[in-house]
Amino acid sequence: MYPCPQADTFLLSHATVAERRFTKNNYRERMHELLFIEEMSRYDLIAQYNLTTRLQIAHSYILSPNSMAASTAKYSSNGELFASVSLGKELSEDTSEGKLILMHCNSVYLCPAAPQTGRRKVYEALIEDKGKNTIYLRLSSQTVQELRLTPDSGLQVEIQFQLNRIPYCEWHYTLDKMTSFKMIFPETYLEPSIPWSPSRQWSRTLDSRLNIKQKEAVVAITTPLCINLPPILVIGPFGTGKTFTLAQAIRELIKEPTNRILLCTHSNSAADLYIKDYLDQWVENGEENARPLRIYYTKRWVTTVSPVVQKYCLIKNNGSHRSFEIPTLDDIMKHRIVVVTLSTSVYLSAMGLPQGFFTHILLDEAAQAIECETVTPLAVAHENTRIVLAGDHMQLGPDIFSEFAKERNLHISLLERLYDHYPTPFPCKILLCENYRAHESIIHFTSESFYDQKLISSSKQPTHAKFYPLTFFTTRGEDVQDKNSTAFYNNSEVYEVVERVAELKRSWPTEWGAYNDQSIGVVTPYSDQVFRIRSELRKRRIDNVCVERVLNVQGKQFRAIILSTVRTRKTCSNEAGGGEVDYGFLSNSKLLNTAITRAQSLVAVVGDPIALCSLGRCSKVWERFVQICNDNESLFGITWTQLKLQLDGIEMKKIYTLNPLAPEFIPRKYKEMSNHLPPVAVMKEPPAPVNKVVVNVTKDLPVTLPAAQMAPPPPPPQVVSSFPLQDLRYFPPLIYSQQPRPFLFNIVPPPPPGVAQLPPPPQQQPQLTNGYGAAAAAAAAIRVVNQAMAAAAVANAQHPRPQPCQGVATGNMNKTMVQQAAAMMAALNEAQAAHNKSHHSLMNQTNNNKLIQFMNNVHFPEAHVLNDCINLLPQNMSLADMLLQPAELQERWYNYLKETIGLEAAEKFKYLLHTTNQKGMKIPDKNIFERTTTPQSCESPTFSWYDSPTNQINFNKPVYMTENEHVLNNGFTGKPIQHFPHFGNGLEFSMTEDELQRHINEEFANLNIQSTDVNEVFKAFTVKNESHPVLNSSGTGPKFYKYFH
Repeated sequence: MYPCPQADTFLLSHATVAERRFTKNNYRERMHELLFIEEMSRYDLIAQYNLTTRLQIAHSYILSPNSMAASTAKYSSNGELFASVSLGKELSEDTSEGKLILMHCNSVYLCPAAPQTGRRKVYEALIEDKGKNTIYLRLSSQTVQELRLTPDSGLQVEIQFQLNRIPYCEWHYTLDKMTSFKMIFPETYLEPSIPWSPSRQWSRTLDSRLNIKQKEAVVAITTPLCINLPPILVIGPFGTGKTFTLAQAIRELIKEPTNRILLCTHSNSAADLYIKDYLDQWVENGEENARPLRIYYTKRWVTTVSPVVQKYCLIKNNGSHRSFEIPTLDDIMKHRIVVVTLSTSVYLSAMGLPQGFFTHILLDEAAQAIECETVTPLAVAHENTRIVLAGDHMQLGPDIFSEFAKERNLHISLLERLYDHYPTPFPCKILLCENYRAHESIIHFTSESFYDQKLISSSKQPTHAKFYPLTFFTTRGEDVQDKNSTAFYNNSEVYEVVERVAELKRSWPTEWGAYNDQSIGVVTPYSDQVFRIRSELRKRRIDNVCVERVLNVQGKQFRAIILSTVRTRKTCSNEAGGGEVDYGFLSNSKLLNTAITRAQSLVAVVGDPIALCSLGRCSKVWERFVQICNDNESLFGITWTQLKLQLDGIEMKKIYTLNPLAPEFIPRKYKEMSNHLPPVAVMKEPPAPVNKVVVNVTKDLPVTLPAAQMAPPPPPPQVVSSFPLQDLRYFPPLIYSQQPRPFLFNIVPPPPPGVAQLPPPPQQQPQLTNGYGAAAAAAAAIRVVNQAMAAAAVANAQHPRPQPCQGVATGNMNKTMVQQAAAMMAALNEAQAAHNKSHHSLMNQTNNNKLIQFMNNVHFPEAHVLNDCINLLPQNMSLADMLLQPAELQERWYNYLKETIGLEAAEKFKYLLHTTNQKGMKIPDKNIFERTTTPQSCESPTFSWYDSPTNQINFNKPVYMTENEHVLNNGFTGKPIQHFPHFGNGLEFSMTEDELQRHINEEFANLNIQSTDVNEVFKAFTVKNESHPVLNSSGTGPKFYKYFH
């Protein structure tokens, strides 16, 4: 009667294309066309699995064991055979087409693939089992005979998947049966009048637990039929008493002998709830007029229905087999209350029940079905029938796959359309906002996340002594699929869920009442996870725990709900193709809302917070949930700081795509050339003395170098700088806390030979000058010593640490350093060449295996500016001043920040010093003012400042760089910079030779130190004479300290 639509013959009216709204005049034709379009869209999706393949015929087959069951053997009978089909594309519950195949396809069409002319005969085969890569077909005896199939044979066929068209045919049939659509397109220009009286509002027969809004709904529903009213809408979120209100209205209606009530729900569980919680109790109390008739689908197994509900069903006994029976017209006439679902209500119109037979039609869960499905029970109504629609539009809704149909509001339920159709103040639109089911904390979260802060908590549910009502347990498991399964499971979550269930049972609060099968509910999106949790609970002998998929718990409630989210970032991807992807709790907010709102006192989530907060359309909802748990100390397994840092890193990877902190590419030949320096012109000096000077190298492996033997030269003239210089006060004192065993490397310097000019590195090399600029040559030489020391460390040479001697207290120190450098150059060049030959490019290797928490080499780029963090410093001290302070003072300021503001601010201050040291930021002299030794308090940014996306991008967070970091004496961490000299105080210098020369000149000139006092200054630092006036000067001491201490 309603053939499958074909794209080449289907005609779409212009009105359906042009108009986007339903009216009572275009309703029938427009709904027919949109249903055909939706059906064609579904066929287009499942057509991706149509294929030409070879059937493997068998008399029996064995399903490989998976999470759902052990190995299962199936045998054919009555001339039937089985056929296995290998799919060209994996089935997945995440995709739209996979979901359609798994839930709505029960058969396939097949025909031999041999080329034939003309029309070919097509056979239908039922789908017996569905797997990820294989499906099993049941071939009828007629198909086996006509195709001459035998076991263990094969046949090349073309296969086409077929949708279950029965629901579509029923909806088309309902549309044609309806004679008037006025009831679903009511007139609203005249406000209806609902008679009110004190006797009705405060009737003694009404339950005293009804609130004002609920009583208002009962009064409207029980209004006499002589008063014409449009459909009454009872809209309310979870726990607001919609079911309770409708049940009390039914109790009032059955007091009138002429009233007949049709109670219709979207799911069987919701329909059974009315019987178990209300109607059965009334019947047991002697109210025989409340006895209902429950109509079930005939193929439903009787044993799966509650014994309480079975008492009100028609059951046929066929020996040992029992089945449900479709009632006759006489059976309907004997009962004043009939309970059905939307799908089974079609039996009523099919049996010839006259329109207007029921005086009241109550539709619960009306927001969970498309409009043509909701009007199915309305086929037996007329204009005087009182229609009541109740539901929550934020709960699970219908699935529509056609974008064209969505644009024309096919996905909008009848409840939502009428809610928008009615004016805002309207007597027949009743909103219930007072929640009586859940704890106040659960109400606040759901109201904030899903209901625009409209919910009111009116319940005082007791809490658990140990767990906050919103709790999160972190697992680091892996979501996997069995070989032939389409669903996912996560064993880590299975074990965690079972442990939490056992813990809840052991610590069950007495305030929660007696423990029963409605006490704990475990909810998960996937059937494989359901099976594994049930199996593990049985192994532990833990009973009375309801483990269900989310789709099966709608309308139920539990004292405590445990959610197993299953999915991780391993198998989820925001860039997945092939249509819209659904990751369960990660993507479907209505699914998540349905699951959370089943709980009364506790919602415990077990899952991976990184995946929940970074994937899918619900990521912000999950992030808020975890934040609430952290605020109430109910977040276990991870800290909020760790989570935020990892989420920030993931966001940065999305923005930059490539790793922004990957090492810069430098050609190999340039790396090798960077190890060599041009020769330095030196003077021939006598052999080295016995005494040695200790030089700290980058890898913390000390080496002793011979000091030049020289006669004390005349004191140098006073140096006066004629040009502005850069200040080196940006280098913080870095002192390493742990010293490895030293390596003694003695070099006897020969007379400086004439060394040929080597090719320079790619960067421009500054020319050295006489005077104090010769100290740069020493720095370059020491840099080469650092490389030699690293090579020596590879050889594992062990020697006792020598004692440092006193520095050369002479004014001609620069000339001495030049001669030391020249003496070392020739011998070290030869040692470096030999080492590079045996350990090629060892010094140039970069350790790329940075420890990135939960990511593959993903972390923040270095900040280009640090101005955002300037408030972390004292008000009277610049960044350059702070970097020059001793380690003890930096540590004191770190502790001050930690005690007054918090650990996060203190850690950012620590990282500020570390980053500035690596970058070598230069502070202009005009920004430097007189430093003080006592930091003053300052206003530091609050923690909400760091949550700003811009501030997060502009400020590095150190958690991503934790490997290979050295802990310093001052409690800070830092990575030593290779190829730069260390002085005795642990300072690192990353400057050119010109900068070093200018800096030394500037220091002596600005301090106004006479050349005759230089020796005295050096002696003061050498012998640590703390009473010396130079050392006590706040402007002089630190400048000399950082060079000669």
